[in-house]
Amino acid sequence: MKNKKLLFSFIIPTYNNENTIERAIQSILNQDVSPEIYEIIVVDDKSSDKTYEKVELIKNKNIALYQLHQNSGGASAPRNFGISKAKGKFVYFLDSDDWLRPNILRYIINHKHLLRSDMIIAKTIKVTDKSETVHARFLSYKNRLLKDKNDIPYLIYYLGPQGKFLNNEILQKNDLKYPIDMHFGEDKIFFLNFFNQCKKVSTITKECGNIDRTTDNHSMIQQTDFYQKRKSDYELFKEIKKIKNPKFKDKFYLRIVEYDMLNNCDSHVFNKLPIEEKEAIFNIIKEVFTTPYIRENILQDINVRYKNAVQFVLEDDFKGFCEYFKWLKSGKKKFSYSDNGRLQATDLKQKFSLEVHYANLLEITETKKYTYIQILLSNIDESRISGVLIESRTLFSNNINIKDLSFDHNILTVKIDHNILNRMAFNIFNVYIVYDGYKNLNVKFGYEKRIKNCEHNVTFYPTVNGNLSIKHTKSK
Repeated sequence: MKNKKLLFSFIIPTYNNENTIERAIQSILNQDVSPEIYEIIVVDDKSSDKTYEKVELIKNKNIALYQLHQNSGGASAPRNFGISKAKGKFVYFLDSDDWLRPNILRYIINHKHLLRSDMIIAKTIKVTDKSETVHARFLSYKNRLLKDKNDIPYLIYYLGPQGKFLNNEILQKNDLKYPIDMHFGEDKIFFLNFFNQCKKVSTITKECGNIDRTTDNHSMIQQTDFYQKRKSDYELFKEIKKIKNPKFKDKFYLRIVEYDMLNNCDSHVFNKLPIEEKEAIFNIIKEVFTTPYIRENILQDINVRYKNAVQFVLEDDFKGFCEYFKWLKSGKKKFSYSDNGRLQATDLKQKFSLEVHYANLLEITETKKYTYIQILLSNIDESRISGVLIESRTLFSNNINIKDLSFDHNILTVKIDHNILNRMAFNIFNVYIVYDGYKNLNVKFGYEKRIKNCEHNVTFYPTVNGNLSIKHTKSK
């Protein structure tokens, strides 16, 4: 029987993580809450280093340590074993190379309404050698309480375990398990099945955990090659057929074809692949896209950015498909207005065309107390814009959101108080227009301007790609 006071079961699968396992466990033990409300289930996948012994040395009654009889080769079997032992109201999968942020459990229990959720999603921070940035920002940019899962945009676009507290009753009642015959993409299958069963979801802006993406860490997601990932996407596609709710099924289908398949081809990684590997990936995509249900019900909803690519797939034009994605990332572009007045980009031979969101800086004007930035917008309505983000390249907590905006037709004027600029960390910042709640749009900029009426050196300048940035340095 479950302990009514036990709110959280942390499941930590581990294999040869002797350098990080203590950090993961201590991040839970250091939470500012009573130890009665959580348990830590560590499942060692028959490590060959000192991982198991290091956990044994941590003398704490909240830790239950298990070891599988033989190495399973992935995280699925240890996680499934952990699920079978979990007694808390919520289950949280914490990878042994990741760690919790302070006070996340205190935040949740202080907001008791969250405990009625089928799933709580909190903010996750990606830690690299040089920066700390928000991971999967589209899920945690605003607080939402007990929302229907279908009412949260892009909810299913991140299917990893980080930042997610899962209602254990749903796991146990539906006997939800990770597939043990997959070593990449198993998260997607598991969360597909969990999302299918859950109803009410809450998202919070509170920082929950850190994921380790430093050069010393060698996670499976970094090691798995591009082609294997697309093969796992095809396995997910087959699983989606089992979903009974047609509305939810179509959302997952759209995610597969647009995000997993086309969006991943919209990358320098795909463009650099050998021709044989590109063709194998193209054939996987073609098999999915030519499925009658996908062709008739899903493809029309794909982002306009990929309409050319969709057509090349349906025409079995592998060469055109590859040329299009190469053009998107690095090809020469010519801009013009269509007959309906929309800005579009084409290649020089006008083989491709694409409506684009575009922001071009017109002027930076300075007074004694304020700096005004005027930006010409194309193909993006005023109602969709929520602010301007001044984003630190190294530390998310130094980000600044500017809400003092005004509009005159397609011209956006941003008013920045010099007190804000004076308080900025000494760092380099990117400047984005934020629209649709979380999406970022670069501002194109062609010259350098230093602000004179600030305490230290504030300079607006273009990056090598022509995007607006700010450099704040200490005066000598």
